[in-house]
Amino acid sequence: MEYTLEEIRRKIINALREEEAGLSGVELAKKTGINRITLIKYLKLLESMSIVKRKSIGIGNIWYIDQTTADVLNLHDILDVRRYYIDAIINHRDIKNILNNSLQITEPIKLLLEVIIPSINTISELYNKGNISASEHMAINSIILESIILIKLNSPRNNLKRGATCILLDTASNNMSKILDAIFYIYGWNTYFIGSQSKIDPLFDIELMRFINKIWREDELILIGVYADKIENIQVIKEIIDDIRGRMHAVYMFAYRVNKESNEYYLYTDDLYQLIKWSEALYIKSKR
Repeated sequence: MEYTLEEIRRKIINALREEEAGLSGVELAKKTGINRITLIKYLKLLESMSIVKRKSIGIGNIWYIDQTTADVLNLHDILDVRRYYIDAIINHRDIKNILNNSLQITEPIKLLLEVIIPSINTISELYNKGNISASEHMAINSIILESIILIKLNSPRNNLKRGATCILLDTASNNMSKILDAIFYIYGWNTYFIGSQSKIDPLFDIELMRFINKIWREDELILIGVYADKIENIQVIKEIIDDIRGRMHAVYMFAYRVNKESNEYYLYTDDLYQLIKWSEALYIKSKR
């Protein structure tokens, strides 16, 4: 009988959760009903994802789930996942295991929006109150960045959007821009993160136009996204994009965390769900 990866993963986890001491490959094959050769292949895959572990006994291996994995798999509420994650990053525990297992029970976008973003806010609050030092704040932000990358690269990309590119720019040196990059990547956009621009270079418009000309194909949709904390930075970038739109009509812009009136070509919002809905509608419109 053929099983999907999800079915095999579920069978293995359910079997190992019932056996704290673990099981050998032979015992696990018997308990799950999965061919032993197939089972070992998937056990190694799950091991690389930190979902299962093994210990050598004699010439054989015993496969098991450690306590952290068991704890995460028992979390059914997103608030519990968030608390567990925040506790891990504050106490400098390994987050790879937590995130890989959370991805088995939670949609990646939900994990980004309802676990990672609130964690960024909590850590900033702790820093502003003097509860953590500047060095620790930087170290934790690096861990959060690793988390975002892990979620991005371990999430399925459904409905790849051909001819749709999102270019992301950060004017606030914040992990939020990386979250935006991960969201658009997971939603199937071709994404480019072109770095932090806390001060807009006088030649930035020329460089951006040169870059767009290099990657753009006729009839493609270009979306330029900006994470900003200052309205003046947005205005400079908007003027650059206005100029680009004069030459390429399929260019749109969004600015996250900026309160300003939106129009057909520019979205200003602090609501990521609204941003996702708007960008999906743009893509559908571009294909008509």
